[in-house]
Amino acid sequence: MATQMITPLPTVTSAPPRLDLIVESRALVKTYVTGDGARDVPALRGVDFAVQRGEMVAIMGPSGCGKTTLLNCLAGIDAFDGGDVLIDGRSIARMDDAELTRYRARSMGFVFQSFNLLPVLTAVENVEFPLLLAGMPPTEARNQARAALAAVDLADREGHRPARLSGGQQQRVAVARAIVATPAIVWADEPTGNLDSASSGALMALLRDLNQTRGQTFLIVTHSREVGLLCDRIVHMRDGLVLGEERPRAGV
Repeated sequence: MATQMITPLPTVTSAPPRLDLIVESRALVKTYVTGDGARDVPALRGVDFAVQRGEMVAIMGPSGCGKTTLLNCLAGIDAFDGGDVLIDGRSIARMDDAELTRYRARSMGFVFQSFNLLPVLTAVENVEFPLLLAGMPPTEARNQARAALAAVDLADREGHRPARLSGGQQQRVAVARAIVATPAIVWADEPTGNLDSASSGALMALLRDLNQTRGQTFLIVTHSREVGLLCDRIVHMRDGLVLGEERPRAGV
């Protein structure tokens, strides 16, 4: 087996915003305090990280290394304790809650391991739900939801509730919901974790196709080496630090 080569990432802490970057973290720090307040648990220890527009990037590392914490801080889901995150060159630390919420709804999509579908809603209703929350007229929201389901090859399942869908189909509905507003960035946290190998492969082929045909940026947290090898870059983490990266598709 060939030796895995990991290239250290350059430090971007003091660099000015770059137009070709869609996501940057600068000296990002996140610390969790235990319930009794007896000790602090550092989750991110000054992470410098950047993603170019249109990239598909995997973040890998052992459990507890800070992968999901990094994703949540980059997406503005979790607050951080030090450093900054820039999205499209804008500091999310300087956005208030309402502005950040609007930006997430307009420019970000989310795919999670547990699907997070509402069981009482049909596939098309789950996909259109965030559009309705954002104030889109119902007819327009329904049309966009149907188009998103067609993009993930589930047009014939739009009336099915989650219980009548396979795990792979449920995750495809979750992807349709993530892309329905055509976000610039899609964040995915272990999106294949609850899928068998066939469904996992089909889902990653779908994400890769969306990345290439729509130019959307994908940032994927995963334990799966197979998933990482389908991405443009694999960023390796350990103990709250980014160790470096590899480019498995460099010769593709």
